[in-house]
Amino acid sequence: MGSKYEFLLFPLEAILLGLFFGWMAKRHRQSPTDEKALVISGICILSVLGFLGIYFQTAAILYEPAASGSFQLKVVHLTVMAIGTTLVLLGNFMPKARRNSYFGLRTGWSLSGDAVWQKSQRFAGHTAVVCGILMILLAAFFDGIPCLVMSTVLVLLWLIAGVVMSYRYCRGSKK
Repeated sequence: MGSKYEFLLFPLEAILLGLFFGWMAKRHRQSPTDEKALVISGICILSVLGFLGIYFQTAAILYEPAASGSFQLKVVHLTVMAIGTTLVLLGNFMPKARRNSYFGLRTGWSLSGDAVWQKSQRFAGHTAVVCGILMILLAAFFDGIPCLVMSTVLVLLWLIAGVVMSYRYCRGSKK
């Protein structure tokens, strides 16, 4: 499987990311929305890393060489479910976020004005929740590589739709 020291990577990443998000939130205390967005983003990322770390620790303890093929499928399912859950959580916060430079759908078009920002975040937040739920369902019904490919395509479609809609909202506000 690898060196026993590789198990220190997830806790080390979690500590470094926790310190980074704490430092960024402290820097932006004058803007409660930025601070809250950074704290929520940090909690989501640290939760995903924590769950993945616990999973890999448990898988290493229970490792059986004869069952090595099934381990990869479980990792893909767990990762897709974790990303889907993160999208659902962050998608619920996006429509409430005020214009900032750290959190949300930040394109040149969405940052062009407060009205465009709100419409873009509302669209991206609602579609993030739908995308997250679909990713969780994909992980429940599909195996390994097909699950990974379909979830990647789903996230790319979500991102493209968000960018296109922010462009349309910006164009509509200039008329």
